[in-house]
Parts: sequence; C-alpha cells; structure tokens
Amino acid sequence: MLGTWAEQFRRFVSEYRAAGVAVWGVTAQNEPLTQTGLWGSNFLTAKQEIDWVAKFLSPALREDDPNIKIMVHDDQVTGLASRALQVAKALGEAADGVAYLWYNGLEGTFEDGVPETPLHLPKWLVPNKVNGGADVRSLWEQLPGTFMLMSEACSGYSLGTSWVGPRHGEWGYGYSTGHDMLWNLKNRAAGWVCVHLSP
Repeated sequence: MLGTWAEQFRRFVSEYRAAGVAVWGVTAQNEPLTQTGLWGSNFLTAKQEIDWVAKFLSPALREDDPNIKIMVHDDQVTGLASRALQVAKALGEAADGVAYLWYNGLEGTFEDGVPETPLHLPKWLVPNKVNGGADVRSLWEQLPGTFMLMSEACSGYSLGTSWVGPRHGEWGYGYSTGHDMLWNLKNRAAGWVCVHLSP
C-alpha cells in the first residue's frame, strides 16, 4: 500500500510539472497527528512517518528528481522539540526540511516561549499546549543543513469563536499575521506560507 501511495506522490509531481507548474518540494503528510474528519489526513506515528519517508516516499520521488525537497512533521509548532526532532534526526538525508503549522502558536502571541498549557490550566481542562516559538530556533540549531518552513497559516481559523472567516479591513488579522511572519523568520524559518494564498 505504501508503495502505491509513493507512486501517487510521484505521479502528482510529474503531472503538475507537465502542466508547467514548478514543484520544488512536498511534505510527507499534512497534519499527521490530527484526525478531525474535517479534511483528509492519515494519522502517522513518528515511526510510521520515518518508515514511510525512508523506505517509500524519498526513494520514489528522488528517482525522478534527486533535488526535490521532502519535508517532515507538517503539524503543530508545539511538536517541534519532540516529534519533529525525532523524525528529522532518524531520517537524515532522506528528508531536507521540517514543516510546521501556526495554529497552536496562537499567531505568534507568545513569540519565543516553549510549549505550555495556557494560563497553567490543568491538562484535563485544556489538553493542547500553545506557543512553541523558541523551538523553531532550537530545532534549526540542532539540525544543521535542515531548513524550517512554516507551511500553513491563516487568520480566521478559530472555530467556535468570533474569529472565523475573512474580515476585510480587520487590522487584528493583519497584525497577527505580520507578527507571526516576523517571529518565525527571526527564529530561522526559511519561509512562511499563508494557506489562503496557496494554489
């Protein structure tokens, strides 16, 4: 099954390139730790992602293009120091970068902190950690030659709050987006991708 999935990746890249779309890199899986049912995803443990990339994805893609960039993790910034570091170290040259998302970073509200439970509330009440900005630089320092890419961000994603959807002229959205871009770049991210501007 994983060989077939790797072939689909290869075909995807090949077809896009044939249509004139430059594809310089891919992530191994969007949000491998998230299963909401709201979008397609395949849950992958760290070991499963390591096996997937090392044995199937990297060999398949690099057979056609040895220079294509493969990014791992592609999940919350709060998992960089634990899961992402483990996966990237285990993969070595089979992966080129670590992708991560901004959602639990709260749009850079807590610039350079380590992941923590908000307001020191009990884990049973608030299971998700927030923050993680300090881990962007820390991971970059621990993985020489590996680039960091903030691969998915958007304003208006906070389901269950009044901060959902577009708001033309909303300066809060602009501020949080600009602030997040700057702290990521300051902490050695190679780039920052707004999901709403992606093709």
